[in-house]
Amino acid sequence: MKSRKLLLSVALIGIASVSHAAEVEGEYDNLCVTGLSMGKEVETDCSVNVEMDGVTYCFSSAKAKAVFDKDPEGTIAKADKTFEKLSQ
Repeated sequence: MKSRKLLLSVALIGIASVSHAAEVEGEYDNLCVTGLSMGKEVETDCSVNVEMDGVTYCFSSAKAKAVFDKDPEGTIAKADKTFEKLSQ
C-alpha cells in the first residue's frame, strides 16, 4: 500500500510540474532565447527558464540554458535582434 501512495504522489507531482510549466509566459513568445541568439526560431514549453530583472527567458533544454549562462547579456542582445526581424 505504501508503494501505491508513493507512486500516486510522484504522479501528482509530475502533473503539477507540467501544469506549472504551461503557465509560465516568457519573453519572445516563449521561444528559446539561445536559439534566437543563433538566428533560429525554437519553440519551448518554458519548463526550463530563468528570470532576470523581472523578465522570464525560456530555453528548449538545459544545454541551451547552459550556453545562455556563459553570456546572458550577449545572448539577450542577439535574441532581441533576431526577434525584431521575425516580428516585422
